[in-house]
Amino acid sequence: MMQEKQYSSSSSSSIVVVVVVVVVVVVVVGVVVVVVVVVVVVVVGGGGGGGGVLPHKSKWKLKSNLRVT
Repeated sequence: MMQEKQYSSSSSSSIVVVVVVVVVVVVVVGVVVVVVVVVVVVVVGGGGGGGGVLPHKSKWKLKSNLRVT
């Protein structure tokens, strides 16, 4: 209802709507990029790749060092 009144009132409101849509799209794209980066980091760092093996090796080294001392 309110949006229809804004459209009929002036053309400047349509510019505001376009700006709002652009901002929303940018925010959504940014969130998607962050989610993808987090998923990639979790999969590569925590899941079965070389990045996932290295932290386990370092943990074992720390444990062995503590046992030796």
